[in-house]
Amino acid sequence: MQRIQQALELSRRDLDGTHGTPPKRESLAVPRVVPASHAIRRLRDIHPLPEATCDRQRLVLGAEGDETAAAYRVIRSRMLQWLDAEGKSVVAMVSAAHDEGKTLSAVNLALCLAQDTNHTVLLVDLDLRSPSVHRYLELDVAHGLERFIDGTAVLEDLFVPVLNSRLVVLPCLSPVPGASEILAGQGIRNLVAELRLRYADRIILFDLPPALVGDEALVFLPLADAVLVVIGEGTTRKDHLVRLAEVVGEIPVIGSILNRARALPRSARRG
Repeated sequence: MQRIQQALELSRRDLDGTHGTPPKRESLAVPRVVPASHAIRRLRDIHPLPEATCDRQRLVLGAEGDETAAAYRVIRSRMLQWLDAEGKSVVAMVSAAHDEGKTLSAVNLALCLAQDTNHTVLLVDLDLRSPSVHRYLELDVAHGLERFIDGTAVLEDLFVPVLNSRLVVLPCLSPVPGASEILAGQGIRNLVAELRLRYADRIILFDLPPALVGDEALVFLPLADAVLVVIGEGTTRKDHLVRLAEVVGEIPVIGSILNRARALPRSARRG
């Protein structure tokens, strides 16, 4: 619980504009420009994000002077410092309940990560009960991860490059029956292992179901290297944070996003 409270305090300062200076590491790897298309094969055309889509879906593309974009950049910096220092790449996004802005935060963080020329990112929608990454990005695709799960599509056909090919999305287009059993099964373990192996140069960001709605997050989290917690301002209950900390257990919490959900319409908060 203390780790989540500390992360919440950091996020509150970020969103209030008092970012501070991220801690320095003793040594940093030499920056390199990662080929945007490396290791992702058979990609379809890049999906654009026109201004109208960004306005409708509350997407943040890092405009100068935008306070929300600045807050995401600070979260990105802290996240990248930890991942680089630990040699890790797999991060799970989780909230306590619905309507706390988890999926919107995951999409915006992925977009922010993709704007760093030293990194590429793969965003995977594993909120199998209520997948919505594709709706925020307004993806024009016929099928997604649900087809891989039922064995009617191969993984390589499901990746969607967005904005630029530095961000690749593995969407899920419809709810998947038996989500708990699927996320606890060997198939998902194999999927995570395959993504780690084949796309080792990418940060892999998983959007998980809310932790207190079912046991999906609980059974998946041991497969992640770290957790980012999304907290809805005015919506996340203190007792839910206590229970969320129990679900997270010993997995490193590398930050949190305090989502000002009250400023957003309900359609932008689901997740």
